[in-house]
Amino acid sequence: MAAGIPVFIRSGAREFLSQMELIFDLAVWTSASSDYASDIVQELFPKPVKFLWHRKPCVQRLNPETGEMEFIKDLKKIRRQGWDLAHVLVADDSPEKLVRNYGNLVRVPAFTGEPDDVLTHLAAFLTILSKEPDVRRIEKRGCIPGLE
Repeated sequence: MAAGIPVFIRSGAREFLSQMELIFDLAVWTSASSDYASDIVQELFPKPVKFLWHRKPCVQRLNPETGEMEFIKDLKKIRRQGWDLAHVLVADDSPEKLVRNYGNLVRVPAFTGEPDDVLTHLAAFLTILSKEPDVRRIEKRGCIPGLE
């Protein structure tokens, strides 16, 4: 449970994060509440993350198609903190949240609680991307089987 909400952990998540922390600086930016985000990070990450951002730094905007408010992760905010966006990757199941920085998005399917091998494929792809001078220029569609 995180902030009183049941949490289902994707198959291989802890192993994936342990492997990725050897290659990347890991950080979390979620549109969830701060309590929920803190609980998840504390539960999952083997070492402290570089930063943990929650809903507050997101940009709210009206989705013109649905008429609903949505939270956007505008990466210029982390660029202002000194991060080079040529080397920033965001794994997210909600591509609309990275509409302003689509080149930094590695789309993953939403987790429904069923075992899958998504993180195995993601780890292999991210390892390849870690050697690229500008990750924004690399096509990422199709890197995870089952996604366009």
